[in-house]
Amino acid sequence: MRHLLESTTHKASVVLCWRFRDQVMCLHQEQGDAPHPVSSYGQGVAMPFFRGASSKAILAHLDDRSLKRIYLENEMLIREGEGPQNWKQFKAALRGIQRDGFAITVAEVAEGRVGIAAPILMNKRVVAGVSMVFESGQVDAVGQAGFPQQVVAAAERISLALSEDPGTISRG
Repeated sequence: MRHLLESTTHKASVVLCWRFRDQVMCLHQEQGDAPHPVSSYGQGVAMPFFRGASSKAILAHLDDRSLKRIYLENEMLIREGEGPQNWKQFKAALRGIQRDGFAITVAEVAEGRVGIAAPILMNKRVVAGVSMVFESGQVDAVGQAGFPQQVVAAAERISLALSEDPGTISRG
């Protein structure tokens, strides 16, 4: 996670979120050395499963059966605001994220914040997500600098380390 900040920008936070039931929970954060936005994901705090890049990166990699169950149990919550208005739209949006390998969200968790997240897999199953959070004023620089691809690469490195040694997460 520190490497991700060093290879992109120090004007960001990097957050590792674990799937906990039908929520995500922050396990660890790394903060940039330059002025950066404070993440809304406090360590140990459960966050909604339908808002934010980390949640969407995790959701997008669940199997159809799990995704359908989650949708049916939370349909009204999912349909709030400008979100998907039915199962077909919900599934299509998440499969687009799965295809791209990352999720990008703007002001879904905190005003003025952008998140880019990619899934962390263990034995081909999604268990977590790593996200980079920065101010929305940096959006133009983000795309040009290849931040989404670097977040994906960081998630792949974490996934590999986790597959080789499952205790990696608990040791930070």
